[in-house]
Amino acid sequence: MEEDVEDEVPEIKAAHFEESMKFARRSVSDAAFVSTWHLLRLCSSLEVSGRSLGSLRLAVRLLVPVGRTLLLLLLVRLMMMIFITSFKARHSLS
Repeated sequence: MEEDVEDEVPEIKAAHFEESMKFARRSVSDAAFVSTWHLLRLCSSLEVSGRSLGSLRLAVRLLVPVGRTLLLLLLVRLMMMIFITSFKARHSLS
C-alpha cells in the first residue's frame, strides 16, 4: 500500500516559472535568437491588432534555416508567455 505524500508544490505558478528563468542559460546562436525575437514581436502585434495568424507564414520562413527544434521551443515559450499574461490578468498581478 502506498503512503500518500503531500506535494510541496501542488501547482506550478507564474512565479515558479519566472524564478527558474533567472538561472536559465541561452543555448542558441545570435542569429537564432534574433529570428525568434522577430517572430515573438510579430505574434505580439498580431495578438494586439487581432489580425489573422495566417500572416505568420513569413515569420515561419524566417525560422526555417534555424531548424524545427527552435520553432518548437519558440512555440512553447509563446504559450508560456500567453499563459503568464492571462494568469496575471485574471489575478490582477503586475
